[in-house]
Amino acid sequence: MQNSTLLFWISLLTIVSNILSITGHSKFEQFVFRTYTKATQSSKYAQYKKLKDEQISINRERSLLSAQDNYAKWTKLNRKFDQLSEKLAAIESELNMNKVKVESTIKLALKFTTVVPITLMKVWYSRTSLFYIPQGVFPWFMNYFVINFPFMTKGSVGIFFWCFCLNRVFWCLYDILKFFFIDEKVEKPTKLNVDADSTTVSTKKTE
Repeated sequence: MQNSTLLFWISLLTIVSNILSITGHSKFEQFVFRTYTKATQSSKYAQYKKLKDEQISINRERSLLSAQDNYAKWTKLNRKFDQLSEKLAAIESELNMNKVKVESTIKLALKFTTVVPITLMKVWYSRTSLFYIPQGVFPWFMNYFVINFPFMTKGSVGIFFWCFCLNRVFWCLYDILKFFFIDEKVEKPTKLNVDADSTTVSTKKTE
């Protein structure tokens, strides 16, 4: 693999892995699962919703009846309610099992598309120079012992150092953007001014 190609792929995979860490794997899994179920399990969910609405309707009707005055009708509704509960439990169990399978597949896919390739690249290309930095940009000890880790040609940037720098820059930029656009602004604390000659208390924002 050419150095430029290796640099592109390791950078892309590292950024994607960090983005997934921000959004949360669980949110991504839920999004994929919802998309999957809409495409393949829509009829099953429609059936579940229909039975659930019917069960709610029966329960509402049953609650309006007196078991003593309308025993036959109340018993019939109660039997139908139990039958619907069994059907709903079976469908719910099937959907939950399907959800577990899909989420396991997604987790495995995420590992094989981000974590595994990054690890393999770091091992396989550990002594490959991605690019070179002109002499004098960094102190001599960094050229010999840091940027060229693990002990490559002086001035060459290896995959370990590049991934470290890329991660640091990514998370620094994220913290900056989060501070300005995501985090809620904290209001200035108010200062209480108490008049010694009266019981009046006034509030004033601190300058």
